Amino acid sequence: MEYRRICSGLSSLCLFLISTVASAHELWLDSESFQYETGDKVEISLINGTKFDGVNLPYFTRRVSDLYYSINTRVNATSRLGDLPAFQQVINTPGLARFVYVSKIDNITYRGLKKFTSFVEEKDASWALERHLENKWPTDRFTERYFRYSKALIDIGHGQGADETFGLFVEFTALKNPYTDDVIEGMPVTLTKLGDPIADGQIEVFERAADGSVNVFKLTSDSMGHAVIPVRKGHDYLLDHVVLTEVEDQADHANGVYWQSDWAAMTFSVPE
Repeated sequence: MEYRRICSGLSSLCLFLISTVASAHELWLDSESFQYETGDKVEISLINGTKFDGVNLPYFTRRVSDLYYSINTRVNATSRLGDLPAFQQVINTPGLARFVYVSKIDNITYRGLKKFTSFVEEKDASWALERHLENKWPTDRFTERYFRYSKALIDIGHGQGADETFGLFVEFTALKNPYTDDVIEGMPVTLTKLGDPIADGQIEVFERAADGSVNVFKLTSDSMGHAVIPVRKGHDYLLDHVVLTEVEDQADHANGVYWQSDWAAMTFSVPE
């Protein structure tokens, strides 16, 4: 509430701060609880940061392309400018709620290669640095445009149901329901780009315990885009994958844009 009051009085400054933090690492949907009773007010936060730690972003239309949930059908968010958390609605339908956030386009400008190198190495895309140098693209000041595609699985009431692929540019789809299915042998997921499997894709997994401590590990999808995430009861999970693409349009180059990144994230919890 304090941050929301500050934003209402200093909107220009808040937009600057949001623009600054939004270029940092993962962006995910989070909640103080991943399990609600039917009829509860469900609050979903839009968090930007890393290792399950970041800034809680208010709802701003200039950044949000889509924000909705689906149980039996799509229901768009009724969020208002500055809402914190970004999603606050009473949900009267029981089942597995799949929350989806799609960002509008945003940019980050690199001043030198240091941060770009760190980014592509972390995301298993070192080839991009080689291509950048081979293409003799600028190394002092260049821009990457990016989009975010985040999902969250939330248990409402009985929590029954299954995830589905919503056709996002890049997306995780859960093949089991962590609230009703046995996932003792792992949580199977599929990683896709416009519905097609991403083979050999790096999946970064952030595992949050009840005490807030976070464990990080990485997996690779198979030839069909499948992976099985080792999970433990009483832990929350954030999955992350980045698709990095060369921008070849000369008009974009004239504006300093040489790269595009598309980020997929999915959060869920495994109950005790």
